[in-house]
Amino acid sequence: MNSSQAKPAERVLVIGLDGATWANLSHWVERGVMPALGRLLAEGAWGVLNSTTPALTPPAWASLITGTNPGKHGIYHFRHTPRADYYARRLNTSRDLSTPTIWQRLKYHGKRVGVFNVPLSSPVYPVDGFITSDAFTAETAGMTTHPAELAK
Repeated sequence: MNSSQAKPAERVLVIGLDGATWANLSHWVERGVMPALGRLLAEGAWGVLNSTTPALTPPAWASLITGTNPGKHGIYHFRHTPRADYYARRLNTSRDLSTPTIWQRLKYHGKRVGVFNVPLSSPVYPVDGFITSDAFTAETAGMTTHPAELAK
């Protein structure tokens, strides 16, 4: 079957390892320390992604999950700073994204998703499938999920 006849994938798995480099991961895979990752690499497709400018967790993840750059999604660093009020800074949240996420787009197209611990996914919102909040969720909120019973 040539590439023009290939069937679209029914399922896609994206794994993001924040701060991980192939220089480290490849050594661990070769030594057998990460056999599951080794199998995923051998049986799937993978590649190296260049980071954003600035190369920080929030803008990089926002770019990955929206397919846009910081100028479009509006996330440049960890903190959201309202105009004219530097002292009202807080951590960026899913509400600060200026463009839809991949799972919002997939929901629009009737696709189911599972989103687990992705930065900028808090507060969570309804998706077709499930979503959990991220590590940057406010401590007072605790883990939040959609659907809510998933938290149990």
